[in-house]
Amino acid sequence: MTMLKKKQKQYITKKAIESLLVFLRGILMGLADTIPGVSGGTIALITGIYERLIRAISNLNIAFIIDFFKGRKWQNNFNRIDFWLFVPLGLGIGLAIFFFSGVIDYLLTDHSGITFAFFLGLIMASAIILFAKVKLIDAWTGLATVTGFGFAFYIAGLSMGSFLGHSYPAILFSGAIAICAMILPGISGAFILLLLGQYEYLIGILHDLDLLRIATFGVGAGFGIIIFSRLINFLLKRFRPHTLAFLTGLMLGSIRLPVIRMAEAYTTYPPLVIAALGGFILVLLIEGLFRKR
Repeated sequence: MTMLKKKQKQYITKKAIESLLVFLRGILMGLADTIPGVSGGTIALITGIYERLIRAISNLNIAFIIDFFKGRKWQNNFNRIDFWLFVPLGLGIGLAIFFFSGVIDYLLTDHSGITFAFFLGLIMASAIILFAKVKLIDAWTGLATVTGFGFAFYIAGLSMGSFLGHSYPAILFSGAIAICAMILPGISGAFILLLLGQYEYLIGILHDLDLLRIATFGVGAGFGIIIFSRLINFLLKRFRPHTLAFLTGLMLGSIRLPVIRMAEAYTTYPPLVIAALGGFILVLLIEGLFRKR
């Protein structure tokens, strides 16, 4: 075997192992992204690929998409894509969401009260952890928190699923908004879907393999990454404490939704308390693992 072939073999072996590890990270991120209150972005941070993921996403913009579909600068466009990250990570996330959505669908159907109590614990712990990252407490961050709380509390009482509906434009919009949260540490994309009243519906179409609606959500997510993620990154760079304070208020205000759903389920209190504590502790454990790294 020549030296060149040996180096090529070593390179391919190294990339294969790296891809397998990225795939496993994708599975963990997919599991997180199906649960309101647990952030896929946090999992990316814990497993050490967050910065690489953000760099890869930043290479995708409107000009890139136009050039790609028109066949312009094809070689340059191809080289800008981190396939060794996107392909195995996307496969891991997709498989985890697909298989775990069946479990969530069953829990929401047969154990609605306990499931929403678990979500309540997840969201409360996530809000506390996110608020600890604000670092600056002043009148403006206080106003941002109250504004976020009031907005989410109002929206949570509207039954947004009925308000927005489940049309293709609504699914497209939901995908665009939810993906931004999915790539941010501390806030969950599934939580945003829960707030918009789309979470249970989307879990259902995943479970039923409604490919057209799933594809619509995916297209919305693609546009969200290109457009809205840049806005959020700008706000975090220029107004980080105020943005985090607003997101914290958003999470706290949204607690109204799982409380309503728990009341509708008529479940006895002990299982609800245990489920909420379980969700709360799970987020604290994940955050503790992140801090150790």
